[in-house]
Amino acid sequence: MTTLTAQQIAILKDIANGGSGGGLYSDTSKPYANSYNYIRSFLGGDAPGEGADVAVWNWLRGAEGVNRSEGQFSAFIRSYTAAQVQIREGRTMQQSELDDASNRIALAVISDIENSGGIIPSLRQIGERDAQQSIRDLPLKDVAIWSGNPLFVLLGDDTFLKENILENTRDSYDFFVMVEAASRALPTINSIPDLFFQLWDLLGIEGMPFTAASAILEINHFISEAYGGQYLSGDVIAALDQRDIWAARQNADGNISLNDDVGIIHAGNGNDSITVFKNAALIDGGSGVDSIEFKTQNALRLVFSDQSSAVPFSGLVFEEGGGFNPGGLFDFKRASLYDIEKNQADRT
Repeated sequence: MTTLTAQQIAILKDIANGGSGGGLYSDTSKPYANSYNYIRSFLGGDAPGEGADVAVWNWLRGAEGVNRSEGQFSAFIRSYTAAQVQIREGRTMQQSELDDASNRIALAVISDIENSGGIIPSLRQIGERDAQQSIRDLPLKDVAIWSGNPLFVLLGDDTFLKENILENTRDSYDFFVMVEAASRALPTINSIPDLFFQLWDLLGIEGMPFTAASAILEINHFISEAYGGQYLSGDVIAALDQRDIWAARQNADGNISLNDDVGIIHAGNGNDSITVFKNAALIDGGSGVDSIEFKTQNALRLVFSDQSSAVPFSGLVFEEGGGFNPGGLFDFKRASLYDIEKNQADRT
């Protein structure tokens, strides 16, 4: 535990208020970034000192870059958060919203230090403040939006991922949106393990924490429990890695038409009507009253069978003549197989 003295707390407050900290900082245009830098100096400065909390040191370094809007780590957090908001709310997040959230996080951490008599908070405490302030002004106020859910895994804490993303196998929406948002922010991601590897690389920390391997196993278990895995033969994650993800707005009703090659579809919480023209390996209607219509040049078969899964299983769709691999349907009230040549529903 590292504790600042009363004098050091006074200097920190001066820096946060735009001061130089008694001449420590000549450029005072980014007071909260300077505050992070000053706090980090008590944990070793440019490198973690002996006995310092390395995870907190790494977080402070990353948070400083985010507040300065500098570096690839900052770019990822901003892009990831904007993608989450665009997917869930259907709107473009403003840069000022991201800046305000970053400033609020800094103020919360500084306040914790002041109110605790100078104690630098633990990684868990920092994560809670980070999450609270990141979503405070968002309409949904859903902690699943927070970029720390995947990122804190690489700092050695996978509890946020488990609590905020993988907490309910009946609802996988948050997980799929997390992966889709991460893929938008880091387009070269090609697998779930690669997601964590690239985040580790962005953080620039030494040694891959064991929590990364633990998180991958948790994700594997989560998907297996959610969907059963009968149609995802073999390793669930290996199957997931090969398929693009599309997620609807979180709470909106909609008429959704997908003509692109999308492997995994999640319709969110609204009452949705979905039309699919091409291959989809897993389609989850989400909560609400949902219907789906398949349109293809080839004949289709909808097969109902028993499957043990947390998400209600609706059936498997096969295309005769190739092209359309078996697709698993989950949580749908109605499914139609449409014959394009006859211009009519073949079966409902």
